[in-house]
Amino acid sequence: MLACALSLQACHSVEIKLPAKEKKVTEALLANPRPVCVGRYMFDLPEQFSQGGSSVIINDKRIEAQPMPLPAFEQRIRLREQEIAATKTIREINAPFLKGVHQLPSDMVGVVFERNSTPGSPALFRELEAHLYHNGIAFRTELLAKNSDEDQNEQRRARHPTNITAKLSELQNLLGRLRGVKEGDPMPKGPALCFKHGYLVGDSRAVTGSEYGKERVVMGFWPEEPSRVGISFTTNNYLQTDTTLLERMSGASMAKLLLRFGAQVKTLHKGSRTIKDAYAEELLVYNGSDPDEKEYNYLMYINEQTGSNKAPFLEVEMNYGPIGKGTEPDELTEKQLRAIWYQLTDSIRIRPGAI
Repeated sequence: MLACALSLQACHSVEIKLPAKEKKVTEALLANPRPVCVGRYMFDLPEQFSQGGSSVIINDKRIEAQPMPLPAFEQRIRLREQEIAATKTIREINAPFLKGVHQLPSDMVGVVFERNSTPGSPALFRELEAHLYHNGIAFRTELLAKNSDEDQNEQRRARHPTNITAKLSELQNLLGRLRGVKEGDPMPKGPALCFKHGYLVGDSRAVTGSEYGKERVVMGFWPEEPSRVGISFTTNNYLQTDTTLLERMSGASMAKLLLRFGAQVKTLHKGSRTIKDAYAEELLVYNGSDPDEKEYNYLMYINEQTGSNKAPFLEVEMNYGPIGKGTEPDELTEKQLRAIWYQLTDSIRIRPGAI
């Protein structure tokens, strides 16, 4: 793969020849790639790169995942229960703020707090705040629910029927599909959605039983040196745009925007690629519009117009900056950046069995 990136003639009919010193630096930066999964996709991440920020949203529910010893998790939920119980509602009629504590099934470690949505909201609007522990990872998520059984306003009960039991079942279904992942653990086998510190078994549709569940994962990666490089992956199963990246870039409005910046913004390359049988469009840009924040921005979309459960949308973005004056020892040239970009993106594929 590295030879393909440094001499791209066979892969992209583009040849990148690096001077010996630049080639040595680039080879070291891209050495020892290992497979990493992002959502339903995977790619080969060089050893020098580490994972940074991440977020995951399943059926509009954000899921937090954090490595934590079990005693710390147990203390966390004890303190959280005390905090919720001590929270005062703005109106006495909506008290207490904590409505109940629901235990999870015996094969799961965690708890669900049923509370008012906010201190100022009517008591019928509830938040199911879930805490789960699995394989050294503490998960947290929330789900909106309603409980109008005690509401004295009949019209509000008619408009907002109680759904606590159904929402608790949905939440437990979601929690039962979460798996914690520690450093060195293998990737999941079979259908699963990967995110930092964990994955979701099955697909998002199975969480609610709906025909079309929504899932979105964002993950970032960067090397320790040079710290100016960062690459991010954003994937979901619902984006379907009317126009493609290349169509938008060739439009009159985009041309006017680039003209406004003059030579300070340059399109280095734009075109389409086929990566593991997937159609992709990419745009490589140099942005010098801010003298103190000059940078390179590389962008690629896969399945931009056809995002679905079977063909998830994927956005890959690599940023390099702010650019120095060419004298810093860790600075990379444009050719080196192209080599890094192509090695990383050429390895993108759907993880076998993920869908």
